Amino acid sequence: MSTLVEAPNAGQEAPRRPRMDVHALLEKLHLPGIDARKLVEARKKDVEALLAANERAFAGAEALAKKQAEMLGAIMMEWEAASRDAASRTPATEKISVAAQHAQQAFTHALSNMKELADIASQSNHEVLDILNRRFREALHEFRISIRPGGVAKER
Repeated sequence: MSTLVEAPNAGQEAPRRPRMDVHALLEKLHLPGIDARKLVEARKKDVEALLAANERAFAGAEALAKKQAEMLGAIMMEWEAASRDAASRTPATEKISVAAQHAQQAFTHALSNMKELADIASQSNHEVLDILNRRFREALHEFRISIRPGGVAKER
């Protein structure tokens, strides 16, 4: 059974939680076959991998947003130029023809932009998964070492 900690009211200080030294706690327990230092180091590496993956995901999202803003700016300038061009022409048939050309160009440009954005997102996702997969493989290797007698794993 667990107890819930209530959120502090406005103006109240948040309750202070004691800092826990996990390494010292594990050392005190004297668990046979468990190296507390290695266990703490492995979890530290897990957190570092998650932080690196998070940083890469954020950088990817930031690059995606920047590219979208650049694309929107370019489209707005093209639209403005097309509007000025269409307004300066007098015959209605020519305005329709120019509008159709601009619509076709805009569609082609939009498809190109969508592919570029998808490539940016895909690359970012690939990098994040690489970071997490690398750490998973390391953790698996560390686990194999820890369960071998004498703590030595056979290399493949």
